[in-house]
Amino acid sequence: MANILAVDDNIELCKLIRTALERDGHRVETRLSGAELTEQLCHWADCILLDVMMPGEDGFAVCRRIRGLTDAPILFLTARTDEASVLEGLGIGADDFLSKPFRVAELRARVAAHLRRQNRTPVHRLVRGGVSFDLSAREAAVGETPLPLTRSEYAICEYLALHAGQTFTKEQIYEAVFGIDGTADISMEKRGLISLRGVLLRYLVQTVFCCVLALLLWFAALMCVINSGLALPANQAAQACQKAAQDVLPGMTAATFDETQLDSLCRYALFAAPDSSEVLATNMDAGHLQRAMENRQGKTVPYAAPALRGKLPDVQTVHCILGILLLVGAVVWSTHRSRKFLARETARLTEVSRQVAEKKGVEEIDFSGAQVREYAETLAALQTMGQELTASLQAQWKMEQQQREQIIQLSHELKTPLAVIEGNADLLAEDEALTPEQREQVEAILRGTEQTRTYLLKIRAQVQTPLKYKRP
Repeated sequence: MANILAVDDNIELCKLIRTALERDGHRVETRLSGAELTEQLCHWADCILLDVMMPGEDGFAVCRRIRGLTDAPILFLTARTDEASVLEGLGIGADDFLSKPFRVAELRARVAAHLRRQNRTPVHRLVRGGVSFDLSAREAAVGETPLPLTRSEYAICEYLALHAGQTFTKEQIYEAVFGIDGTADISMEKRGLISLRGVLLRYLVQTVFCCVLALLLWFAALMCVINSGLALPANQAAQACQKAAQDVLPGMTAATFDETQLDSLCRYALFAAPDSSEVLATNMDAGHLQRAMENRQGKTVPYAAPALRGKLPDVQTVHCILGILLLVGAVVWSTHRSRKFLARETARLTEVSRQVAEKKGVEEIDFSGAQVREYAETLAALQTMGQELTASLQAQWKMEQQQREQIIQLSHELKTPLAVIEGNADLLAEDEALTPEQREQVEAILRGTEQTRTYLLKIRAQVQTPLKYKRP
């Protein structure tokens, strides 16, 4: 069948593994330490069972040393199945973990599964959410439609697909895909920082600019009103009257006045004397004449449209109100824009402070993105505080880890003989020559070992640390 290599410092457990796997037709070699493993033996093995906590060179060190010598699956048989140990073992090349004490049936099933996987034809294809990745050709497609990705874009997408469900920062993705000194065709966003004084200065400049723009719009509107004839005097009428005053009226008296020599745009009123209000002749109606007499006294400029008279203030007042409203609108708009900018910056600072207060891992918090210098300095201070908090928690974690390692070591010493007892009981249970009384005794042994396993799991749960930080 297959060549199995088992390495454990407990000779009884090695005998159990040999007996169990030889019943499945495998050839089994056992060793009591990692120092006994040779390159030839590693090439011979189709599957390697490796204990972690061995005297001298531990299982992790052995795995690092032999991983480059063989492609055979490596299974750790160990009592150390905490998250940190599992991640470390898988990270150095292990393929599976089997917790002690284990059942012989589970050991056989795990070995058989890895041997089947080892004999399969490699498939270099990955599918995530409808997107398929050809890992050999380094191409991606949705259905039958290929995606036009650059090499860098494909590398990032492949990395995220291979680590589905995990969260990474931009720096972690860049380092994992391109290496620490790698180069790629992606742009790193760089922002210039401004101070709060700069924000205020920008607000003032922006406000002044908006006010000036509002005044220009107001003046342009005033000119349009005048040129359109909405207000008196309109430009055309004023020019006609000015021309008549220069060219025609100097040669006339009250007796020789001839209205036919005046332009039709001109509206006139002939008074008996300069200071008199007696009108000798006019081409205005009563309303215009009254307005003209008021203008003669320097009062107001009326609206040309009769419908507007008496309902709206004079043109000057309306335009002053319009100018004030434009200025107020410009100030309000500029203030609202600056408020949104500062609110966004403050929200960023508040969010980071909340994450630090929740003792979230510093590597999981993005301290960048501030556009105000003072806010950036505050974020940097929060990052330093978070790092110090992380260091303090890691020191506490290390102390608790040392205590836990001592308990795990003791539980390991108990799990190994328990695995031997349970395994041998499983093998005895397979013997058809047992009497009912003997079989009942074997079942009692198995129930006792199962109950002991439960107690060990409870002990293990009690020593688990609640800290989520990485091991220092």
